Amino acid sequence: MLYAILNALAVAAVYIVVYTVVLLTIDVIIDYFENWHTENEVDYDDVGFAIKESLESGDVRVVQGVFNKNSGTIKDARRIKAEDIDEDTRIRLGEEKLTIFN
Repeated sequence: MLYAILNALAVAAVYIVVYTVVLLTIDVIIDYFENWHTENEVDYDDVGFAIKESLESGDVRVVQGVFNKNSGTIKDARRIKAEDIDEDTRIRLGEEKLTIFN
């Protein structure tokens, strides 16, 4: 699914907002999904995702959004640049590059 999401991001017709935070917490990630769910019609095939990447500077970048598995499109996305990730978030996102939120 990672490649499907990356391909969809490459051709996404959504405006990707960039947020910068000092410390990325799981609350920041979950709040985004809860707000999106409240403000938008959610399809059964919609899944939340977070793709994390460690930068050479030591900062972390996370692309977070909503992907529709049926249409293969990104419904919304944002990029977060953080100086650090708290331990709880590090555990929840795990070692994988892609985390899916149902």
